[in-house]
Amino acid sequence: MLKKIISLLFAMILSMNCLGISTFAYDTTLNSAHGKVDVYRYQYISNCTSTLTISGNVATCKSSLTGYYGETESIEVTQTLQRKNIFGGWSYVDSWNNSIDYHKINVTNYSYGLDDGTYRLVSDFTVYTSDDYEETSKTSQEVTFAI
Repeated sequence: MLKKIISLLFAMILSMNCLGISTFAYDTTLNSAHGKVDVYRYQYISNCTSTLTISGNVATCKSSLTGYYGETESIEVTQTLQRKNIFGGWSYVDSWNNSIDYHKINVTNYSYGLDDGTYRLVSDFTVYTSDDYEETSKTSQEVTFAI
């Protein structure tokens, strides 16, 4: 009987959490390995991107996020450039931290002297309001570079 009561309380808490009165943005990502679409719900984030381009042996790393005007007070972003290692995992190459007291951020950083390989940019965002915060991470497409 106790298990049923706990299960019912847990279900009620989850339901109340899902029915909160807030404005949400949705980010849809195709999960091609499983042929399904994952939908992420944001409370304070309207849009965010992480873009990597490589020209010569220079990586251009761009991250942007737009929060809701009047709600978002500041944004922090950590950009991490990674290179695929021989084991198929990802190794650190370079990173940058940026922040702004505004509802939008657009950041561009550069990494020079790249070696041959496959790279990606991971952008970790934290959005702050007056009494709350939200975190998300966006990963760019993989870019292969050969000299």
